[in-house]
Amino acid sequence: MKHDLATYAADGRPVVLFQHYGWDPFSLEHWDPIKSTFTPEGSGPPHWWGEEQRQALMDTLAGYNVIGIFHGHEHDTPMAYKVGAYDVFKAKAAFMGGFCLVRVTNNRMDVAIGQVAGNGDTVTFDVGFSKALG
Repeated sequence: MKHDLATYAADGRPVVLFQHYGWDPFSLEHWDPIKSTFTPEGSGPPHWWGEEQRQALMDTLAGYNVIGIFHGHEHDTPMAYKVGAYDVFKAKAAFMGGFCLVRVTNNRMDVAIGQVAGNGDTVTFDVGFSKALG
């Protein structure tokens, strides 16, 4: 990723990142020795990805024009939130009908997080997001 960012994004062009884990409570779980399971409040080793890995990603992205990070992992809840300066998005899992519809122009990024229901004949949108670029 470092090489690709340096090669293709050093000129300031917008970067959109797609990855599996996010910063939602499920992605941040640690072993909880009292409950003998993984929880967001756990104090033991991380279940999925740890602080070192998250910080390494933030360090890699620093200085680039990252306009959005999209992730999966947690299946049930559509989300739009911030991690530091980054806008982060997650639809419901695709097998549950979830999707993100994204439009990027020279000066805007719009994200609609929705889902298909019924026999595929009903679409609803849960979250809308828009921001100016540049």
